Amino acid sequence: MRSRQIAERLGVEEAHMLEFQQFNIIWDKKMNEFEMHAEELVEAMKERHAAELRDYQRKLMGKQIRPKFSKDLLNLRKNQETLAKQKNYAEALKIKPKSDALEAWELEKWHGERQQDLLQKESKFKFVKQQVLVALQKRIQSGQHQLTNLTNSPI
Repeated sequence: MRSRQIAERLGVEEAHMLEFQQFNIIWDKKMNEFEMHAEELVEAMKERHAAELRDYQRKLMGKQIRPKFSKDLLNLRKNQETLAKQKNYAEALKIKPKSDALEAWELEKWHGERQQDLLQKESKFKFVKQQVLVALQKRIQSGQHQLTNLTNSPI
């Protein structure tokens, strides 16, 4: 009787160990699938963000706004034009270098400000997308913790 009980107990322990091994194999497979799916989600989001960034940059560059020249430059150009209409070319020629220099300076300033504005908008766009990616990674990490807590909880 004793040997039969020992044999039965060994059979139960063996069945339990086999079931435990099968559970671990299935669980490892499930965790690997979860991790692969999480990596796919992260990669897909990165690709989507890159495409959105390209579209956003195209949109920003597509907006060709004209510079707004100063009142001084506009007055100089108007005076130059008026003098030319009056056939006073010598006076118009004296004003031209001044207005050309002022226009060049204003255009350079405008291009610098526009470039800075574009960089700032792009930086803000990237920051928002980075925050979205971080949130996704936190959700994935939370899901991993929930799954590991399920395995560690008593049955």
